[in-house]
Amino acid sequence: MFPLIGAQAAADGEQPAKSSSLVIIFSCWNTMVGSAMVSLPWAFSESGIILGILISFTSFIISYYTCALIIITAKDDSDYVFTLKKYYGMKGWYLGLIGPTILIFGAITVYFVVIVQSLYPLLVVLLNKAFKMDLDYINPNEYPYWHFEAFSASYVAIVMFVLLVTVSMKKDLSIFMRMGSIGAVCVSSLIVFVVGYGIYSLTNTKYKFLAGPGDVPSPIDPSLDI
Repeated sequence: MFPLIGAQAAADGEQPAKSSSLVIIFSCWNTMVGSAMVSLPWAFSESGIILGILISFTSFIISYYTCALIIITAKDDSDYVFTLKKYYGMKGWYLGLIGPTILIFGAITVYFVVIVQSLYPLLVVLLNKAFKMDLDYINPNEYPYWHFEAFSASYVAIVMFVLLVTVSMKKDLSIFMRMGSIGAVCVSSLIVFVVGYGIYSLTNTKYKFLAGPGDVPSPIDPSLDI
């Protein structure tokens, strides 16, 4: 909804709330690098090193060329929806609003799934260790994908949905942008971990794949030769 809100405020002559350049830079970096660090290891494991590098480089070229076109055509326009309106009229205006909204909706959906599937096993471990509960880990990626007979990712998804919708109803969301920029520290730690563990893994290809958060032996099992 940010493109719609910002564009509507500009159209009404209002000045939307602004954040510092540093906050914006860290927020964008946290968003782009954070999602990539979550998805790239899996993508490279499926495609292989060579094909993964080729796909990543192709994506970089396409993204760079698209951004260059936007900068060249927008010139002094404060928002690209005004550029689209100047060239294509109201159809371009609405296209400029609807397109980013659909893109953001897809990103929100992906992030919601990542949040739920990351938070659920952590809660299982926390409740079992700290509160001495005997909860079983239920794989949310196996059919059927919803499980209400016991504590599962389905309940975590419902609670997180209600919580996030409630928080997002706040009119001024600039405080969350500032809080999001703090995530750059977490992203930096994640980068160090992934790069370090990746370099270490190049020296050893004997792994044991864990079935769930309750199965926590050493990831290196000399008895396996996979």
